[in-house]
Amino acid sequence: MHRSVVFDKAGIAVIGCNIHDQMTAWVVVVDTPFYARSAGNGTVRFEGVGAGSYRLRARHSALATDTAPPSVLVNVASTDIESAIRLEGVAAAP
Repeated sequence: MHRSVVFDKAGIAVIGCNIHDQMTAWVVVVDTPFYARSAGNGTVRFEGVGAGSYRLRARHSALATDTAPPSVLVNVASTDIESAIRLEGVAAAP
């Protein structure tokens, strides 16, 4: 059976396999053009972000889906900046 699902509002959908309990997929829908999946070391680079103040949010599958993601305020100027978010309760990659 093939079925389409439209995700038309921001949020998280956790989809599980009804045969294999360990098989899950996370669909994270955002309402911004600025999003990325981190590299294995946890870094992310955004291109084309204009100057201004932004709220940077992070999501991890080990965090509860019903709580607000950790975030930091980022002020972007005309040069590169670096910022970090600590995910409490999430082990660092080896």
